[in-house]
Amino acid sequence: MNLLNIKNFKEDLSDIIPENIVMVYADWCSICKSSKPKYLELSKKFKNKNFYAIDATDTKNKNVKKIISHLSENLNFSGYPTFYYIKNDEIEVIDNVDELKNKLENEEENEEDEEEEEEEEEEEDNTDCLIM
Repeated sequence: MNLLNIKNFKEDLSDIIPENIVMVYADWCSICKSSKPKYLELSKKFKNKNFYAIDATDTKNKNVKKIISHLSENLNFSGYPTFYYIKNDEIEVIDNVDELKNKLENEEENEEDEEEEEEEEEEEDNTDCLIM
């Protein structure tokens, strides 16, 4: 999991990996504190996605202020914690870490199903071809 600054915020979110998840949290927030370990587990489980965390209460850091300002103006940031699921330039706001976990697991299942279907189609294509 990475901490964002304004320099790597836009660069990293358009990185080669098209899926990014951003958690905006506050140190004083009890829900944030209980969500952080679950979020860290997700980042270890779904290694094919970029995971970021922003401590919005880091008021000494001008970069954090800029990022939070950008989020609140453009991405419906309204409270702590807020999760942003960014895939193929589409941004979805997710309210809690359990909802995020369900989304990621469902997507993983769907991707596996699609891969199986593609493999089955390839096998069918191969059986149609008889070489003598």
